[in-house]
Amino acid sequence: MKFTCNSTDFVEALSTATHALPVRTTVQILEYVMLETDENDDLRITCSDGTLTMITKCSVSVQEGGSCLLPGRLLAEISRKLPIGDMTFDTTNNTSAVIKCMGSRTSIAYRPSSLYPRPTEMTDVTAEQEIELPQALLKDMILKTSFAIAVDEERPILTGCLLESAGGEARMVALDGFRMAIRMQRVSPDDQLYAVIPGKALQEIARLLSDDEERMITIRVAGGHMYTIVDSTQVITVLKEGKYINYRMIIPAEWKTQADVDAGLLSDCVERASLMAREGKNNLVKLDIGNGMIVITSNSEIGDVHEEVEADIEGEGLKIAFNVKYLSDALKSIDGKRIRMWFNTSVTPCVIVPADSDEFTHMILPVRMQG
Repeated sequence: MKFTCNSTDFVEALSTATHALPVRTTVQILEYVMLETDENDDLRITCSDGTLTMITKCSVSVQEGGSCLLPGRLLAEISRKLPIGDMTFDTTNNTSAVIKCMGSRTSIAYRPSSLYPRPTEMTDVTAEQEIELPQALLKDMILKTSFAIAVDEERPILTGCLLESAGGEARMVALDGFRMAIRMQRVSPDDQLYAVIPGKALQEIARLLSDDEERMITIRVAGGHMYTIVDSTQVITVLKEGKYINYRMIIPAEWKTQADVDAGLLSDCVERASLMAREGKNNLVKLDIGNGMIVITSNSEIGDVHEEVEADIEGEGLKIAFNVKYLSDALKSIDGKRIRMWFNTSVTPCVIVPADSDEFTHMILPVRMQG
C-alpha cells in the first residue's frame, strides 16, 4: 500500500477514528488501527473497542492499494508531531510502514489486516427501525440529557440513553438513580424507534454533529446495533440490552408547591453558592421556598453563602436540599428565560421544566437534611 496526502488531513481523520480505541482490552488486536484504501481514492481508517466502531475516510492519492494494521495510539502520537505538508505512507517493503513528511521519516512494523474483526457497515444492513433527524436537533438532545447517564456499571442499562420515537414524539432520556433528564421533540408520526444507546457512542456522535438545522442524519437500528454516518465518519455501536426503566411512571403527577423563577438569575445564585458548597463535606445547596422568594444557602467550615431571588410561588412553603452539581446541571441545560419547579415534600423529587415549553423535563432527588 502506498499513498500521499496532506499531513493535517491525515491527523484529523486519525484523531476522529481513534476515539473508538479501547482504554483497556484483553483483545490485543483492538489496540491497532486498520488503514485501507478503496476504489474512490480514499483512505479508510477503522478503530473499535468491540462495542463502538468508528470508520473515517480521508482523501488521499493512491499509488498502490492495500491495507494494514498499526498500533493505534503510537500512530496517533507520531502523526500529531509530523510537520505540516505532504506526507507519504508506504508499506511496499512488506515489513514496515514508512511515513515520510518533509524531513521526517518514521518506520513502524505493521500486521496484516486479515487479523482485524471487520465490522458490518450501515450499507450492508436492512433497517429494523430507522429515524431521520436534523443534526442540530440530535446534538441538542444529546447535550441536554447525556450528563445524567449513570457511570456505575451496576445497572448497565442506565449507562446508555433511551432514544424512542412514537406517536409523533421523539424523546431522549437519561437517568442515573439520582436525577433524570428528558428532551422531547415533535416529529413525524411515521418515525418509530426504540434504542438504548451507550453513552460513549452518543458523546462521539455529538462531537461530529453540525449545528446546521438543514443537515440531516439517519439513525438505523438492526441486529442489536445502531448505525449512523456523519459526513465522512461512520459510527457503529452495540446497543444496550434489555428494557429501559419506565421513566414516565416515576414523574410525580401532582404537586404541592410550584415556583416560577428567572432561569438565569437562579442559575447564577446556585453557581455562587456552589463555590462554598464544594468546600463542605456533602456538596449541598439548600433552598427555602416561600413568600415570593427562593433563598439559596450553602455553608462549609470556612464560610457560608446566602442568595435570594424573587419567584412566583403557589402552594405550601418548603425547605429542601440538593447536590449542587445536579441542580446546576439541570439549570444550565434548560433553554428559556423562566423555569417552573414543582415540589411535594423535602424528601420527594423536584421536577424542573421550562415555563413556556414541554421540550425538556428534569427531575432531581433531594438530599435529606439533618435535623
